[in-house]
Amino acid sequence: MTETIKKNVLIGTVLALMMILGFLMGSYIHALFYQIVMFVVILVLPLILMLYTRKKAGGYLNYGKTFQAGFLPILTGIFILSLFYFVYLQYINPLAFEYEKQKTTANLKAAGISDEIIKDTTAHMRPIKTAFTYFLTFWIISTLACLFYAAFCYKSEVQKLPY
Repeated sequence: MTETIKKNVLIGTVLALMMILGFLMGSYIHALFYQIVMFVVILVLPLILMLYTRKKAGGYLNYGKTFQAGFLPILTGIFILSLFYFVYLQYINPLAFEYEKQKTTANLKAAGISDEIIKDTTAHMRPIKTAFTYFLTFWIISTLACLFYAAFCYKSEVQKLPY
């Protein structure tokens, strides 16, 4: 296994372990861990990976390589995290999914949504859709963060003119 693949799998495994820790500590702590994971994945990790890769490349890295250095590990990590989330909701603890449906129903009622719309919404909830939404949310936000960070982290060598 190459160093990059190992790094990517390690990131996904650490994120999944953080999620397990959050599940073990209860629903309130799980919400807190979700926010911590989101913060780490979106704000901290891509920046660290980009700067580390630039340093390893001798201090110079073009925009594409800089973006790739932050984005690919994060993409792999959130894929592993989302896959684990699906397995958790579908097979390990299906009651957690039912609890999430009840929380969604309560939140929609508190927002004044009609019972018909609430019933429609919760009828279409499935663990695979929940995990996919989780993946999609992380993917979109992390892509935007990586695009932004890459613009500030890349550093090209100054071309020496022949004269």
